[in-house]
Amino acid sequence: MATQYIAGLTTGQVLTAATMNSIGAAWETWTPTWTGATTNPVLGNGTVSGKYTQINKLVVAQVSYYMGSTTTYGSGIWRFSVPITAASHSAYANIGYGRCYDASATSTYLITALWDVFDTTRVWLQSHLTGIFASTAPFTWANTDELHFTIVYEAA
Repeated sequence: MATQYIAGLTTGQVLTAATMNSIGAAWETWTPTWTGATTNPVLGNGTVSGKYTQINKLVVAQVSYYMGSTTTYGSGIWRFSVPITAASHSAYANIGYGRCYDASATSTYLITALWDVFDTTRVWLQSHLTGIFASTAPFTWANTDELHFTIVYEAA
């Protein structure tokens, strides 16, 4: 973590240009971990990008997956790691949003990101149509499908 602003400010502190410039934390890259409850997916020749920023305890992260011809989708409910461990939270609390794209049907689905049950390091994704994401939900995943989401939460 290079330039994340986590110092905080104190009462009566004189703000300098250096302090003000450090508040606009830079985006950092990270590679999210994608797991399945029974068998883990394997990205193969697909691509993933993740970036996040932290200002004090506020974390904002964005993730994009592009499925490839050798991507396998595992089995069981999918979970995705977060870049920084979260503060304690309510299970299933909604912390983000996104979309996925089924290339074969040219269909886009809106999704929400939810905290995993009492876990401060992983989220689940859910479609209002089919529930929690897995290899066949909200559709049967295949080459050139896409998954994008943004989460916002409090760091531990």
